[in-house]
This record gives sequence, structure tokens and C-alpha cells, in this order.
Amino acid sequence: MNNIIIKQATKADIPLIEDILLDAVNWLESINQPLWTKERVSWKGLKEFSPDDFYIAFWNNKPAGCMAVIEHDPYIWPQIKKGESLFVHKLAVKRFAAGRGISTALLDFAVDKCQERNIKILRLDTDATRPKVMKFYEDFGFICVDKKTLYFDKEYYIAFYVYDISDIKNQTINHYDSLIDENNDPFKDSFELQEYMNKWDGEKFIEELKLEKNKNVLEIGVGTGRLAQKICCKCNSFTGIDFSSKTINQAKENLKNFNNINLICADFLEYNFDFKFDIIYSSLTFLHIKNQDKAIFIQKISDLLNENGRFILSIDKNQQKEIIYNNRKIPVFPDNPNKTEKFILNAGLIIENKFETEFAVIFTAVKK
Repeated sequence: MNNIIIKQATKADIPLIEDILLDAVNWLESINQPLWTKERVSWKGLKEFSPDDFYIAFWNNKPAGCMAVIEHDPYIWPQIKKGESLFVHKLAVKRFAAGRGISTALLDFAVDKCQERNIKILRLDTDATRPKVMKFYEDFGFICVDKKTLYFDKEYYIAFYVYDISDIKNQTINHYDSLIDENNDPFKDSFELQEYMNKWDGEKFIEELKLEKNKNVLEIGVGTGRLAQKICCKCNSFTGIDFSSKTINQAKENLKNFNNINLICADFLEYNFDFKFDIIYSSLTFLHIKNQDKAIFIQKISDLLNENGRFILSIDKNQQKEIIYNNRKIPVFPDNPNKTEKFILNAGLIIENKFETEFAVIFTAVKK
């Protein structure tokens, strides 16, 4: 997305907004999936918006997409008070820029706007008869909370979507904290459970690390030290990071006999490391990274690797979008091996090996 620049519109940009939206109207009509009318996307038809509600995405300096972001929506979301949410409307991308990540960049921008204003919820609505569009929003992390028919210039069957800026992360932290409260510590798993977990990160996974006594290692999602206990004795220094405080405290207890460890309670994407590593690995963690952050996650790993450093990643084959455990439902973001491979390559890493186990796809990448 490095070629994408997003700017707030002014009155002078009204023709650009109309042109982008009309391009979308014409394309949808050409594939017999009409949505908005031409009148609806003229500036006269957009009377509920002001120019500065819109943001225009430029790809290689050409206007490629737009959206409106507003603070109050009395038409679609009348029950939501002003200041409780931001609302995305009229998100559209011109055909020449399709597949360039414009829509994702615009939604990322809307999320940033929420964070700037300390607003926790982003909302949007879409045509509930368009499964591909709905899947795009769901893959981003939106949750469909309702579907119903509304009447405007015509009848619309609408799906209502909510993206909670903070709740997904908090649910995940609370889940792993709760596991500790329930005395569920993978470090102390039975032999049978250890063999089961090896189907994601067993002996072959550890061999890919190519551990040496002079290497400095980072594990992302260290948990209670299930994997770390096999690593610490084979490297110079071991750093583990996890955002569950109770999990980290349990890891400190489990790994207390090692004198070369540094355990950090923080979000990997937010933590500022002041050193680099020779080996970075992660198993069963990438599914907790929101889809729009996965490329950023791997780029940060690349930036943290020393020259000739190794990155080993195990991703789950399971495509379920929730972890259900003890009546807890934790949203997750299933991983696509092809997309993951692309993220790794785009981060400047060279894929040295890729193989499958019963439950996982494992990547080994090197920084040259």
C-alpha cells in the first residue's frame, strides 16, 4: 500500500468524488448488480454529506477511491448517539485500481480516525445480497450485527456491521488470563497433550530454528513457556513477548531456572524493541492478528532481524473465525497460506522452506 495516499476532500474535490462513485455505479450496472443510482451519487443526491466528510485515496497520484466518514447517522443508525461511533459510507474504488488494496487502506484510515478521536466503534452498512462484499468486511474484522429491509429511494436489504477497535484485543487477553485462573498451563501438559501440540510446532519446527549458543532469540506469543523451555538452553539469550499479564507471570515462574531470559508483557505491534534478533519464531499466534495488521506484523519481524536472521512461523490450517472455550467466544482471523507467503516476501525475506503438518503450515524465511 506504499503507493496509496489518502487526503480529506474539500469543496474543490466534489467532481472527483462524483467521478469515483459514478465509476462504481457504471461498473455494477455492467455486471448486472446495480446498487446506487446515478442521481444518488451526484452531489445533489449526496445532500446529507459535506465535502470534508469525504476522504479520497490516490494510487500513484491518481484518484482511485473514496469514502465518507461521519460522526452521526440518523438515517441508518438512529439509535446511536453522536460521538459513540464513526460511520463509513459510500466506500468505492475505481476499476483501474481494483485489487490494489484501496478499500483496505480506506478502512485502515477510518480505524485510525476512530483512535484519534478516542472512539471505540466503527460502523458501516452494506447490501446484504452481496456475499463477496460482506466477506471482505468480515475478513477485515467487522461483525454483522443485524440485517433488515429499509426504504429510501428504493427498497434495500441491509447488513449492519460493527468493528470494535478495542474489544477483540481485550477479549483475547481476558481469555488467556482466564486460562491461568483455571489452572490451564500448557507448560505442564501431559505427554498426550504435548504430542497433540507437536502437530503445530514439534521437532521439525524447532529444527528449522537452527539454534546455536551464540544466537539471540525472540518468541512472539510466548504463552506460559511451552516452547520456550525447549529453546532457552540452546541459545545465548531468549526474549518472549505476550500481552496476557497472567500468562507472562506464569511463564516467569515456569522458566525461573534459566538465567538468559527476558519476558515482556506487551502487544508485539506496539512494543518498541531496542535490539535485534538472530532468530524470531511464532506458533499459533498469527490467527490473533487482525487481517489488516498481518503484513505490518511480518514487516516488523523483518525489521527486527539481524542480517541472515531466521523467521519461523506456524499458522493454523483451521479456518474457524472463533475460538470457543468454556462458554467464551474469542474472534480470530484465520490465516491464508498464499497471503502469508506474499506478506513474507513483501517484507524483504527469502522463503527457505515451507511445509505442512497435520494441523499447520510452517514457513522458514531468511533475511539476506
